Order: sequence, then structure tokens, then C-alpha cells
Amino acid sequence: MYFGMLTISQYLILAAAFFFAGIVDAAAGGGGLFTVPTFLLIGFPIHMVSGTNQSSIVFGSVTASLRYLKKGLVDIKAAVLIGIVSILGSFLGVQLNIYLPEKFLQ
Repeated sequence: MYFGMLTISQYLILAAAFFFAGIVDAAAGGGGLFTVPTFLLIGFPIHMVSGTNQSSIVFGSVTASLRYLKKGLVDIKAAVLIGIVSILGSFLGVQLNIYLPEKFLQ
């Protein structure tokens, strides 16, 4: 199932979930608690839902990191090392996600 195949009511349900997820993310983080179950209830495959959730986390992290960098609150050497380890961990996590059967991810 892809976005072009959704009904109007499914779009409205997703919009409501994203609205509440945005509020929760702005206040404390954890908006995926709204979006992940909503995507699953509508019928999206778990691998797609996982990737979509991680993509939103990446954009939020990059935005926060750039704000901290702009304010001069980042140790560049530590950030580069942590970035390299994070990319390696992300790659391994994606590989694991691809090869795990769907029943284990749900």
C-alpha cells in the first residue's frame, strides 16, 4: 500500500496522527508512538513503517544538531566520532531490519 492508494478517511486519520505526533515531539519527543501504530492499522508493511519512522527521527536529529552547532555547543571531534559510529550502527540496523521476518518486527 502506498500513499496514492489511500482513501480520504485514511489521509485524515494519518493527518490527525501526525498532528498529535508533532505536538508530542515538540514537548518531549516520542511522536512515533502515534505514527507507527497508525501506519500499521491502516495496513502499511512493517518494513516501510520502520523506515518512515526512522527518517523522521533523522530529520529531527539533524535539525537539533545544527541548532546546537550554530550556538557553539558541539565538540566537533566527538561529534565526528559519534557520527561515524552512528552511521555504522544505522547501516547494521537496516540490514537486520531487512532480513528479519515481518512477524518478529511487529
